[in-house]
Amino acid sequence: MSVQHTSPGFSALTASTIAELWNRVHMRSESRLHQLELLISHLFDRALTEEEAGHGIAYANERASRLGLLGIANAASKLRRVAELLETPEVTSPENARAQRRPDLAIQLASLTEEVRNHLEDAAADLQLLSRGPQSVLVVGAQGEMTDAILWSAASAGLAVRHLAVHEVHRSQDLEPDAIVQILDDADHIGDVTAVLQEHNPLTPIIAVAPTLEPPQQVQLARSAELVLPRRSHPDVVSEEVLRIVRGTNIKLSVGLFGPGADELANDLHAAEPSLGASVYESGPELVDAVVRGEVRSVLCAPMPDGRPALSFVRLLRSERRGRTLVIGCLAAEADHRQEAFAKGADSFWTTTTPHHEMAVELVSRVRRNAIMDAALAEVADNTAVPWTIGNVLLQRLINESGRSKSTVAVALLSLPADPQIDDEIARAFRRSDVISRRDNRSLVVALGGADRSVLTRRLQAVLEKIGTVRGRVRSAIMEYPTDARSAAQALERAESAIARAAKLGGPAVVGIDWCEDHEAPPDVLILEPDPALSDALVASFERLGLDCLALDPAAQTAANEPRYGQMVPPRVAILDIDTDRSGHMDELRHFRRLYPAESTKLIVMAPDVGLGLIDNAFSADAFDVVQKPFNLPLLVRRVQRELS
Repeated sequence: MSVQHTSPGFSALTASTIAELWNRVHMRSESRLHQLELLISHLFDRALTEEEAGHGIAYANERASRLGLLGIANAASKLRRVAELLETPEVTSPENARAQRRPDLAIQLASLTEEVRNHLEDAAADLQLLSRGPQSVLVVGAQGEMTDAILWSAASAGLAVRHLAVHEVHRSQDLEPDAIVQILDDADHIGDVTAVLQEHNPLTPIIAVAPTLEPPQQVQLARSAELVLPRRSHPDVVSEEVLRIVRGTNIKLSVGLFGPGADELANDLHAAEPSLGASVYESGPELVDAVVRGEVRSVLCAPMPDGRPALSFVRLLRSERRGRTLVIGCLAAEADHRQEAFAKGADSFWTTTTPHHEMAVELVSRVRRNAIMDAALAEVADNTAVPWTIGNVLLQRLINESGRSKSTVAVALLSLPADPQIDDEIARAFRRSDVISRRDNRSLVVALGGADRSVLTRRLQAVLEKIGTVRGRVRSAIMEYPTDARSAAQALERAESAIARAAKLGGPAVVGIDWCEDHEAPPDVLILEPDPALSDALVASFERLGLDCLALDPAAQTAANEPRYGQMVPPRVAILDIDTDRSGHMDELRHFRRLYPAESTKLIVMAPDVGLGLIDNAFSADAFDVVQKPFNLPLLVRRVQRELS
């Protein structure tokens, strides 16, 4: 995680400093979590004393502050929620009426601390995976909480950092940064500051954090910078988003094109997005070789002469191991081929009438998201079991892709002691696009996209039969993972408990899990909007992008055969319009979260008057993003598109 080749103007953190910083934070967090769990366990039997509750609140807030500065916003918000719950009267009151709620409260608190632990494990994996990328970051803006949060997040991720005040912006040419983060509070100076930065650093990407800009100014700034619009979001949340964008800024954005009309398409894409290097390949094998060598990070398949998508070529690309992170775009004359293209392995689908600028923007976004994983996979030989730091990301990505293609994923957890030779034998028996990963010393994870439980069961039985020596000591739980947006962590926990239960009761070596009876796929976007005109405008915008969109009026009565609010599979993104003048608007939000938890659904709340109470609740519960009405529709659509990509 060392930072090398940085400009002398930057102060770089060494690898040992980063390792020491992370170990200190992680060990301290583990200690505090253990203390919190002990306090919470007392709630099953008795009320806490005022002193105990005070200690618990202090522990939670202290860790939340530190983790927030490190950019681990999910864990920080969960800990803030723990602190809030510990302040409720039920925690310390000896009254019988309040005592009845304590066990439920204890369960809720225990669940939150377990989620914090999971987020910390994910952060440890991210620190290993995401330490690649730009070497140095320049932050331009006034001193403040937002600036400090971004500087700390970048430094803790191993980047060399430097801060300049706005009046020092001319000095940026001497620093030669790999990326620039521009924090703007004064709308009057947008053009001046951005112009100076571009003049002195013409090839350096600029990320603009603009909390207070109006839509016309946003559009002006978006022409020259990657825009982050935090509104009144907490600085910790903003810094996490900024750092994600920074990590992808120095990625070589290359797209390979193949098929009829590819030359014209390449010119249009480059004109729409100059940073996107487009190369045309005359033959399929030539393009596949370029993919294997890592020369292109995305592929765009032009339609066949009859207008159909090049599905056989998409399937060929998906069979390569790098196809796990390669972005595959597919064009066709008609939108009817969308589902078929996704089922064959495409990441994006457009028709020939889609504006080329939209295609270029989505390709760039997807390439930047996947480039970090490319770097990690480049260090792993083909047909080997990948480490869990990489495997858990690949598994969640496979599940997310199944949600987009409306297909299933078969996942197996094998109770198998660690043996690199056996792991590699199992990996060689599967395709390069499947996920084989050693989870820990006792378990191996195998996942197949587009397969059901019976297919994976037969494949595993054949592999273990071939290996022979381990067959008698392997137990496994196999599930068919439907597109209901639950997390991979939940799936593996359920598999682990099924294996333990079968072993204890003398059950079969292979346990099948009925994960979800309803295999109905969730909509990409659910819109809960009482205004028909606004609802229709949102639906039209999302459907133009090929997203599966459903609009409902929460208060309206629906026919028996129509989808009802609260009785459908959780959507991936929901947009909810609330009236902050009504006294029950927070109850409405809490009701939504009970129906569709944050783990399954990203919630965006639209409101005409965004007060501090709404903002505080949004952040403390890690429940939703806030958009103030009237809003800029293209920016909202792009925000949702990025969430789904």
